[in-house]
Amino acid sequence: QMCIRDRYSTGVLGGTFDYIHIGHKLFLSCAALKLSQEIIIGVTSPALLVKKQYGHLVQTFKTRGKKVVQFLANFHQNLKVEILQLDNVYGPTVDTDYDVLFVTEETVKGGEMINEARRGKGKEVLKTFVIELVHTQDLSLIHI
Repeated sequence: QMCIRDRYSTGVLGGTFDYIHIGHKLFLSCAALKLSQEIIIGVTSPALLVKKQYGHLVQTFKTRGKKVVQFLANFHQNLKVEILQLDNVYGPTVDTDYDVLFVTEETVKGGEMINEARRGKGKEVLKTFVIELVHTQDLSLIHI
């Protein structure tokens, strides 16, 4: 119900998306369900992974982007999917207008930073939709 109440044309989100797991699938699915035309997904660049713990073990950018596209193609066939390389926390969100910015409870601060940067440029803030995380104890209810 939460994921489908309001619908938007275009939305944007970002992440590392290493080894797509149930949390990624729920985040991507909920975002896709709220969109009718296009989803723009920023996938972290190798340069951003340098500071990440175990960053050297993360799949390649190309592999991660391909896995996201494959998942969404099976889930929402009419949705245009665009993968962009994220070289910083903002990606294209400061200069480009979207109907909605999707974040998780963990990335709300990044969404606030994006909107603060937009305000600084005199742009309208992006509507932010927070998708709740699935916590470990909840995974026992999901059959994969």
